[in-house]
Amino acid sequence: MYIAMGVVLMLGSTIQAATGFAFGLFSITLLLLLGVPPQQAVPIAATCAFAQCATGSLRHRHDVDWKRIVPLALLGALFQPVGVWVLYLLTENAHAYIKPVFGGVVLLAVIAQWLIRPLPQQRLHAGWGGVAFSTGGVMQGLAGMGGPPIVMWVMAHDWNSRVSRATLWSFFLMMIPTNILFYYLRFGDAVPRAVGIGALYIPLVVLGAIPGMWLGNKTSKKRLQQIAFGILILMAAYAIAQPLLFPDPA
Repeated sequence: MYIAMGVVLMLGSTIQAATGFAFGLFSITLLLLLGVPPQQAVPIAATCAFAQCATGSLRHRHDVDWKRIVPLALLGALFQPVGVWVLYLLTENAHAYIKPVFGGVVLLAVIAQWLIRPLPQQRLHAGWGGVAFSTGGVMQGLAGMGGPPIVMWVMAHDWNSRVSRATLWSFFLMMIPTNILFYYLRFGDAVPRAVGIGALYIPLVVLGAIPGMWLGNKTSKKRLQQIAFGILILMAAYAIAQPLLFPDPA
């Protein structure tokens, strides 16, 4: 189990370093399929993602417009408790539907990012930022997967690949600690233990980011997104169908 978790987190780091997103979509879904409870899977992945985002943000800190993104990250954090509350209701009352819900979040996120292709421009109306980060905050609280709306907001700007990835890493860097805090307030001592487990995998996450950054600089953004979307769709479909394929014995 622990070896499999390490492989999952390392591959998730490689994908995120290459594309700027998908660590949570990839890693959390697979951790759930391995049997890790969501209130532990999200903090484990979030701890590792924090290390990976910190590495990328530090390396490209001069490419980030911090004055612009800090208020948006705070807005996303304000909406995280809504998603955490929904997850709590699922764990208490509808445990059998957790994997399909997470799979559905991944599938909807991929479809939205695939179909919604705004024309990149220098600046967007402030309202789009409000929609993207409030929605992203709820999704991050629910499933640790707040990236898709934020990714679409970033991709709507005419930034190059380096600036886009650095901005995404910076957003996640600021929003992860608050999400872990809200998980702790709702789910208690299981969350610090999960954070400790995630910390043990940080060296693998940092190692996995190295080939990811190389791929991100050598391969077109469109091609990388196509590969990531294909992998995520297969995973989401399996997560949604798993209760039918392998129902829990009643």
